[in-house]
Amino acid sequence: MGGVSRRDSLMDNFRVALEECGLKDLGFVGSPFTWSNRRAPPNLIEERLDRCVGNMEWREIFRDVTVTHLPFWRSDHIPILLNIAEIGGRQWEGKRPFHYQRSWVEKEGCLESIQAAWKASNGCNIMTRMVNNLGSCARQLQQWNKDNRRRLNENILLKKKELFCLSGTSGLVVWNRCRVVERELDNLLNDEETLWRQHSRVGWMKKGDPNT
Repeated sequence: MGGVSRRDSLMDNFRVALEECGLKDLGFVGSPFTWSNRRAPPNLIEERLDRCVGNMEWREIFRDVTVTHLPFWRSDHIPILLNIAEIGGRQWEGKRPFHYQRSWVEKEGCLESIQAAWKASNGCNIMTRMVNNLGSCARQLQQWNKDNRRRLNENILLKKKELFCLSGTSGLVVWNRCRVVERELDNLLNDEETLWRQHSRVGWMKKGDPNT
């Protein structure tokens, strides 16, 4: 879409190679374009340059295949997802130990969770109350952290879905909205990366590595 039309002769060698190897286009779901110059309309150019192909033997083995064009994001080429099997998520067994993370105190709701837990516990003496308070705080913070992670994952998914819905459409308003959503998604993914770095550090510390 847009730009100067490319001569069919430039693609002849590519078509011949596909035919000689018996490779067929696997189709796709999503935006029809896989490449964009990422310029604002009316200078926007989009084309389908990338695709998934397979020969007869491969398609006999993998009959139920889905190719999805994911949204443009920080690149002139889109990511393409080839789904050939369902992979079940790993289920963790046992109770995970509690690890407090310093960055939590900067997040909204952390101090409120601690204060609520500290007030709720009781005991016959000071030491009993202290132990109960610490246990209550740990449970509250674990639940608060779990809720935060869930909201973060939901927000990331929503932004990716919005980019997916916007892909394949044109216009300056849509282009500007895509840039806004990309920035919002960047911030969310930075938060997610921070969580994974902290999780990685905890893992190394458990194995005795100071991770310095």
